Amino acid sequence: MKKHSAIRSVSLIVNISARKGEKLFFRALDILYENGIKINTAFPVKDPSRLPLIVQDAIKRKDDVIIIGGGDGTISSVIDYFVGKNAVLGILPFGTSNSFARTLHLPLDVEGAINTILDGNIEEINLGKVDNDYFANVISIGFPALIAKHTSHRLKTIFGPGAYCLIGIKEFFTAKRFTCTMKMNKKEHIVHTHHVLVANGSVYGVSPIVPQDELKENSLLVLTMDMVSRWKLLYFWMHFFLGRFTLLPEIDAFYAKEISITASPNQYIDVDGEITQKTPVQISLIPKAVRIIVGKNKKV
Repeated sequence: MKKHSAIRSVSLIVNISARKGEKLFFRALDILYENGIKINTAFPVKDPSRLPLIVQDAIKRKDDVIIIGGGDGTISSVIDYFVGKNAVLGILPFGTSNSFARTLHLPLDVEGAINTILDGNIEEINLGKVDNDYFANVISIGFPALIAKHTSHRLKTIFGPGAYCLIGIKEFFTAKRFTCTMKMNKKEHIVHTHHVLVANGSVYGVSPIVPQDELKENSLLVLTMDMVSRWKLLYFWMHFFLGRFTLLPEIDAFYAKEISITASPNQYIDVDGEITQKTPVQISLIPKAVRIIVGKNKKV
């Protein structure tokens, strides 16, 4: 379906190592051409390490929109280059979970996602920052980071989001709790846990962290739970996948703009689906950091 749009030129950059990326890249090209959109550059990128350079070059060309196709890890790997720029980011959710796209109310099919981009509903979106690395949606520490670390690209291609469940079952039997010290809002909180989540978005995996758009304005949400056994861990994640974990009275939830986190022993950190570092870390909120096209129902 053709649409009238103020958008006249775009760059299209797709991580074709993402699930069905190559097929979706060419479908996206067709839809853009059908709508009379000038495509200044189109890159099907097989090697994700090339994405930062390609995106930086596209930002310099000052197209109306720079469209990035891929999953949460792809978006997180290039989001830094949009911070503080006039460049507008359009997202095609071609990944496994597409948590950030869900947070932004973006359609998950290529036709719907492109139509949303052509509608051009641009908003300034907050980002999180962990040390010197920006993140779009969620960072996780402990058990979920181990799952991300050991879930291969091949498994995600075959099983989609179910790959995380398979690896989660395996990691469950070896997961060890850790002591986490969090300093925020001039207070110190110590928990003995298997995981900590710090959210800028409202969706983690394919499950809501909080009801859509009910995150406290200009704050990050910190979620954890004191756990003395693996069975408590299982209890939490069963409720999580059923979308009922926020009802658990044992959940500790905090809102903060800056959080300092240490762990004993040190823990891996999953930043939007990619393992990037270990604790200790300093996490902060960066308000209105990037300009992104969001879905019609997104409240910012």
